[in-house]
Amino acid sequence: MGATRRQQRNWPRNWAAIALGCLLVRLAAVHRLDGSEPAANAAAAAGPLRLSPSAPQHTDHSGVLELVWLAPNNEFWEGDFLRDVLRRTGRTVVTRTVEPEAAACASSGGSFTVVVPRWISLMDRLPPEFQNGSCTYGIIHPSDEGLYEWPAPQYNRPGVHFVLRQYALPPGSLSDTMRPFGLGYKLGFWDRHLGPEAAAAHISARPLAWSFAGTVHHEERRQALELFAGLTPNSVTHSSAFNAPDGLATAAYRDTLLSSRFVLCPLGHVNLDTFRLYEALEAGAIPVSMSTNPMLIGLNYSGPYWPLVFGSDAPWVVADTWEAAYAEVSALLAGPVHQLEQRRQRVLAFWQQHKEDVARFVSKAIES
Repeated sequence: MGATRRQQRNWPRNWAAIALGCLLVRLAAVHRLDGSEPAANAAAAAGPLRLSPSAPQHTDHSGVLELVWLAPNNEFWEGDFLRDVLRRTGRTVVTRTVEPEAAACASSGGSFTVVVPRWISLMDRLPPEFQNGSCTYGIIHPSDEGLYEWPAPQYNRPGVHFVLRQYALPPGSLSDTMRPFGLGYKLGFWDRHLGPEAAAAHISARPLAWSFAGTVHHEERRQALELFAGLTPNSVTHSSAFNAPDGLATAAYRDTLLSSRFVLCPLGHVNLDTFRLYEALEAGAIPVSMSTNPMLIGLNYSGPYWPLVFGSDAPWVVADTWEAAYAEVSALLAGPVHQLEQRRQRVLAFWQQHKEDVARFVSKAIES
């Protein structure tokens, strides 16, 4: 996918003071991803330099959420997104990366532990306190694109107050203390961004009718690109594989999304859900996607997918075929600009509200 490549940006000289200030902020933030203990001053361990520009900047009124990441540092793809969401609980968020056997429960004195296993089987290697109910904690389950890690008995262990999982399951699969929350955007998505925020990037200031960046590895993606080719101007960037170095750098990809009115979000490798869709949302563009998820058909569900993730119908372009999606996008582009901007703002507000809803779910679960 195009969101996965990095490049250095050349800043104008008159931004030097801003760059120095950002560096000092980064040095002050103890963003521990190396397995070491967080600093005594938890507020200093609040996380990375830059989050979503629209994220509310809460102060710590209710304690600390400690994200315990059970995977190599370079696998923490969702780190910025998780901190963006969890800081909306009003708690300070600190992050540690450890081997499962070295994890320690921090759920006391206003702190609460949230375990993030790259693979759910890593939960089985946690110390006894995470197995026998003596530690209260939450689980954030990333990955599982192919739904191979479901059912997950680890969700039901004593002491687990909530589970967030990236990929949605058919209705009735999860209890009231469990919910999907989507894939989010990649680590570093907003790093070194000096331009307008997503909300301020008006539709009239977005020169691209649509864009796509990533691999074209199956027929659905080829079909979508061929259908939309006549809607110009557009931007298509091919890459050889997910996170391959021959694609767009992260900053260039983000800026392409900020310049796009629509972003094509076809099927991923096996699942309808892709990071691309959430990155389009984060950048204030309007995703274009299909309605049903082929992965869930094998689980006897063929209904719309996005309400399973968001709890309601999605306001972006969702269709049953790419021909229908093309017709809707063409009509929107041909219509009044102010109406398209209203649609874009509605999509962005829906996305920001979703992050607030997930944060409220976590807060309620912690306090239960």
